[in-house]
Amino acid sequence: MIISRTNFEILPFIKSMRDYNIKFKIKDKEFNFFSNFIFKDIMSYLKLSQNYSLDQINRIRNKPDRGLNYIHNDDDFRCISVSIIKKTIKLNVLKNQISNLKNLSFIDAVDCIRTTIGYDNYLISYSKKYGIDIEYLYEFFEVFYSLVDNETSIKDGINMLEKEYKSQIISSLNNTISSCDVLLVTAHASKGLEADNIFWISVNEGQFPHIRANDIEEERRLAYVAISRAKKNLYISYLSMNKRKIAFPSEFLLDVQKCINKNIML
Repeated sequence: MIISRTNFEILPFIKSMRDYNIKFKIKDKEFNFFSNFIFKDIMSYLKLSQNYSLDQINRIRNKPDRGLNYIHNDDDFRCISVSIIKKTIKLNVLKNQISNLKNLSFIDAVDCIRTTIGYDNYLISYSKKYGIDIEYLYEFFEVFYSLVDNETSIKDGINMLEKEYKSQIISSLNNTISSCDVLLVTAHASKGLEADNIFWISVNEGQFPHIRANDIEEERRLAYVAISRAKKNLYISYLSMNKRKIAFPSEFLLDVQKCINKNIML
């Protein structure tokens, strides 16, 4: 069993287990990377760079805000609040921005969408409007950074992610917890479960305790839940680099070390 703080940390494991044909199950059925609006928006931008589609351009026409109403066709620029000329210019700017993505790698294109085109600005506005932590929204980009290599082309990256989406659906239907080789689960969802071997991953500051947590003792209890799932062996790992920045081990690991030094059973 692999235990993480959130579902985002398991992304690299999904790719590896696919490569080695290892049966796995994600216990959190409600979490689907590929149904999130951020994933769909970025994929629309990327697909538009390869092939023009009115459906996709309507999806992202105001992400960030451009004052563009629904576009029925290239000649339909009627709008009460924005003049025909201004609207035409804004749509042409959008088309040029998308066209400039064409020759970039998949990851460089994602970064360009976020910064140059301004999708991150849209997310900042979205987070303020709905009271959502912006760092939580940024985490969804790990889907791209974890599953697609830096040098992969946009076309190959799109195909890879669509194949991964279909594979997850098949795995969800075919693999039960009892039939899978590896169970991927968050610490919250691991309550009541046990396994001979537990791999507690990404035990870093910001994950345990979580950066958005208000109750440190509740986080400590959650860490205990993760640790106590092991019947025989517990393997703990943390990252030295995360999101291209230096990462530090969780303060909770000091508690674990003290217990080991005192020969205390957890």
